Order: sequence, then C-alpha cells, then structure tokens
Amino acid sequence: MNKADSECIAGIINEKFNAEIEEYFVDDVKNFDIDEEKINSGNNFLIINTCIVKQPTENKILDLMRKIEQRQENGGIKNVVICGCLPAAYPEVSARFKFSFIGTNVSDINKAIEETIEGKKFVQIEKQKNKVSIPKFSFNKFISIIPISEGCISNCSYCSTKLARKNLTSYMEEEITQTIKKAVQCGAKEIYLTGQDTGCYGIDIQCKDIQCNIVGLLEKISEVPGKFKARVGMMNPDFALKFLDDLIEIFKNEKFYRFIHIPVQSGSNKILADMKRNYLVEDFIEVAEKFKTIKASISTDIIVGFPTETDDDFKHSIELIKKIKPDLLNLSKFYIRKGTIAEKNIRTKRWKHDTKIAKERSLLISKIFREISIENNQKWLNWEGEILIDEIENNILIGRNFAYKKIHIRGNSNKEDNKDLLGKFMNCKIIKARKILEGEILEKF
Repeated sequence: MNKADSECIAGIINEKFNAEIEEYFVDDVKNFDIDEEKINSGNNFLIINTCIVKQPTENKILDLMRKIEQRQENGGIKNVVICGCLPAAYPEVSARFKFSFIGTNVSDINKAIEETIEGKKFVQIEKQKNKVSIPKFSFNKFISIIPISEGCISNCSYCSTKLARKNLTSYMEEEITQTIKKAVQCGAKEIYLTGQDTGCYGIDIQCKDIQCNIVGLLEKISEVPGKFKARVGMMNPDFALKFLDDLIEIFKNEKFYRFIHIPVQSGSNKILADMKRNYLVEDFIEVAEKFKTIKASISTDIIVGFPTETDDDFKHSIELIKKIKPDLLNLSKFYIRKGTIAEKNIRTKRWKHDTKIAKERSLLISKIFREISIENNQKWLNWEGEILIDEIENNILIGRNFAYKKIHIRGNSNKEDNKDLLGKFMNCKIIKARKILEGEILEKF
C-alpha cells in the first residue's frame, strides 16, 4: 500500500511538473549517498513516504529525518515533505520537525510542494478518499499496483496501521477494473491488488442495489482483456473462509496467481483472542489446506513474543508452521506500538513485554522455516512451465510461475538483452532447488 502511495505521489507530481522522478529506500539514503547539490538545485524535493508497521522501521525513518534537519542548518537538503503512515497515525510528529507534512492524503502533495517552495511549512493530515483513479508513475512499467480499498474493519490489539489507515473505504468495482484495463493497455503484465485486508473488500458499500465483495470484484477483473497476472494482496482468514469455495474457483482462472497471503499471527487461540483477531487457528488451517488443493503458494505472518505468549503458546505456533509448511513466512518480533491496546496494557502493567524472549523465539522459528523452505523448493525441481519475467536483480532475471514462485535465471552478459526480456512470458525449467529456485529458459513467446 505504501508503494502504491509512492506511485500516486510520483504520478501527481509528474502530471503537473513533468518532473524527473528518482526512487530511494531509507537504507539507501541514511548515509546520504544521494546528490544533495542536485536535490537543492531548482525546485527539487525529497519526499519521504513513511511506514510504522514495525518499530525498527519507524526508528530508521525518524533517525533519517533528524539527520536531514541537522544538515538543513548547514545548507543541506532544503525542500522536504514527509507523508505516509507516520504523520497519519501520529500527527503530533509534525510539530517536532521543520518539514512540511501530509499523511496518506496523497492528493495534497502539490499543495505541500507549492507552499514549501514559498518557504512555508505545510501541514495537512487527512485520509485520502479515493486513490484508484489517481495518475500513477510506475517504477517498474510491467508491474502496476492497484489499491482496491484502504483501511480495515478490524481492531487488532497490536496494530498501528489502523491508526493511520482508519476504517475501511472500498473503491468501486468499475473504477478498479477500468484502472486495470488502462494499466494493461499501457504494458503492465503484473497487477498487484492491494489493501489492508482484501477479504473485507466491499463490506462498507453493501446495500440493496449493490452487492460488492472480493469474489465479485475478482470475477470482474478476470474479464479484463489482455494477458496479465494478478496477485491478490493480504486477506485475513475469517474473510477468506467466508468465500472459500468461490475463491478457490476464481483462483483457478489463469489471470490470477495461485498465491494467497493469509496471516495467522499465532498458533494459539488464546493469543489470537488477546490479539483481537476474529478467527481461530482451525479457520486458518481450513483455508490453507483448501488452497493447497489447487497447488497455491501459501504466505503467512507470525508474531513472536506477544506479551501474553507462554512457552506452550509458542510451541503451538511452531507446530502450526510445521503442519502447514508455508511457502513464505513474514516473521515479526512483537513491538510496542504507541496508541494500541497492547501498549496500554503494557503501560498499566497488565501485560509484560520481554524483548529477549521475542528474539530467542524469532531465531528458533527462522531456523525451522529455513528447513521447510528448502523442503518446499525441492518439490519444484524439474518443473517446466510458463513464467513471467518481472524483475532483474544484479543481472539475474526474476520470473514468477503460476504459483508466484520466484525463479532465478542467469541473464546474458549483455544487460540490454536482459532488459528486453522484462515483461515477457516464456517457458522455463527449474534446474536447481535449494534455498532459491534456479531455472533455464526453454522457449520465448
């Protein structure tokens, strides 16, 4: 979602100013490996789109902001706008820095730029009403990120994203499909359908005349002409279970990757209740096992070191990972996020937080998952079939097959030839399967 916001911001700026857009990540610029003189020439800007889902990420961003402000006093980067989840969740941060601020209200970026150029500090932090039809600047022209909604209907006890993205706002089916159609016509081969929880799409706009849900939206998307692959974003188990049989059928359509991101967060029902997750471990297992019947890749999330997590609760998480054997695991140590129920319970000493335990448990699950990952990969050895080349990393072509498995293919010595393969469908054979899948091209289409 943050990546989609960055593309919207870049698109809005490019449309008005015909600007030269460059993309950085915090790790790229923390030591200022960027051309400050270039940024300070003319009306150039540094725009920082922030994320607060984890404390270390927020710490990195705040540290960068402090360094930039210190350098401003010595003639460093002049024009800076901060946007995204940090100011949206914690508006008070705007009083601590001299920069201009917006939140997730990307449409206000031009106002922020204009006033900052005039030497004013612009602060306007609101929720964006609609993003789906905003002009976008894609950093990879073969991949288009399409938000289908923003916000969610959950109130998880540990989550700060809800503070930033607020309650669910679903975008209309027709706007979404038209945006996808336009992206495909402009050359996009891969569509990322994104939202805080794609499974609850449409619940906020249900009425007698409109019956919107994720299945209906995906059916409409499957009718968009052109050859492309759509990846459906994170979907909580309670909503996936509600539409399970219909989802299985629509995921069989060749327009969709057979890939489902269903975060479980814990293998203990007691912890899920403390987290205020609206499902049971058994619900997650039912969804995962059903998707496995169509050879879908399973991605899930686990949080370790939750304040009320006992050794037995943690063992249940280990048992669950060993049972499901997910293809991808987003593992997080619990962090105290300001403004959440968990933070309040820790502050009032109702819950106890132990960072050492979280670290130990994280290391153990990481080790277990590495073994599972190799075991899963070995099942793909000698597989042959169609892939889409969507990235290049250090002269290695990255392709995705029907199950969104990441396949590495050594590129040609001529880098320009490799670029010509981006966005192409081709046949491939997997020839090595250990920590990564390695393939060779059999036939280009």
